[in-house]
Order: sequence, then C-alpha cells, then structure tokens
Amino acid sequence: QAHHVIHEREGTIGERDETLNGARRDLDEARHTINERENAIHERNSRLDGMRYERDEARRVVDERDKSLDGTRQELEGARHDIRERDGTIGDRERDLEGAWHNIRERDGTINDREKQLEEARHNIRERDGTIGDRDRELEERDQQLEEARNTIDDRNRKLDEARRKAEREREDLNNRIKDLEHQIHERE
Repeated sequence: QAHHVIHEREGTIGERDETLNGARRDLDEARHTINERENAIHERNSRLDGMRYERDEARRVVDERDKSLDGTRQELEGARHDIRERDGTIGDRERDLEGAWHNIRERDGTINDREKQLEEARHNIRERDGTIGDRDRELEERDQQLEEARNTIDDRNRKLDEARRKAEREREDLNNRIKDLEHQIHERE
C-alpha cells in the first residue's frame, strides 16, 4: 500500500513538473513577444525622431525665409525714404514718381501675398507635425515664390533708378538753362 501511495505521488509530481515546464514555455514565449514589441516600439520611436528632425528643419528654412523677407522690407523702406527726399527737390518729376509709387504699391501687394502664402505653409507644417511627407515640394514652391518676389523687387528698383537718373539729368539741364539765362541777363546789363 505504501508503494501504491508513493507511485501516486510520483505521478502527481510528474504532472506538476509537466505543468511547470509548460508554464516556463509560456513565460519564454511571453518574453519573446515582449522583446518583439519593445523592438517595434524602438523602431517607431526612431522613425518619429527622424520625422521630428525633418519638421524642425522645415521650420528652420521657413524662419530663414522670414528673415530674408524682413531684409527686403528694409530695402523697400529705404527706397521709399530716398523717393521722399527726391520729392522735396524735383517738382517736375512728380508724375513719374507717382507712377513709381504705384509700382511699389503693387509690389507691396505681391509681398503681402507671399507673406500669406508663407503663413499658410507654416500652418500646414504645424498640422502635419506627425507626417511630413510633402515638405520638399512645399519648400521648392516657397523658394520659387521668394525668387519671384526678389525679381519683382529688382525690377522695381531698376525702374526707380531709371526715374532718379532721368530726374537728375533734367535737374542738371534746368540748372544749366538757369545759368545760361543768368549769363544772358548779365550780358544785357
């Protein structure tokens, strides 16, 4: 009878060992699954870091474009200042200068349009913080828009320079004419 009890207990111990081995296998599988999920999370985090870097680069480029546009505004204000000084001394050129002012107002509208487009681009970048896929195309479009704005400003500057040179020539002609008249009056005296 004792032999029979020992045999039953050995059977029970064997079943428990088998259950324990199964639990160990389940634990190993769970650890393997956890490792795979941790690796997947690490890869996803790496991709997110890359996308954040690309987003930050896109923001940096937009900031640089803003600084360049600020310089253009300062140049435009300098041109306005020069025109105001000319207005005080060259009365006969007012119609030509008014035409130049009209061109400047048109260029101002173009610059304002570019600013709105840049703000829209920044808004789009903020909305797409998670997925920055089209940034290269958008940056190329902004570069083209800025280049168009620069070309527009260069054309305006050329026209202003031509107006100034023409005004200077006419003022010099008027001065020469005044000198001639003064000389003739002096001779008649």
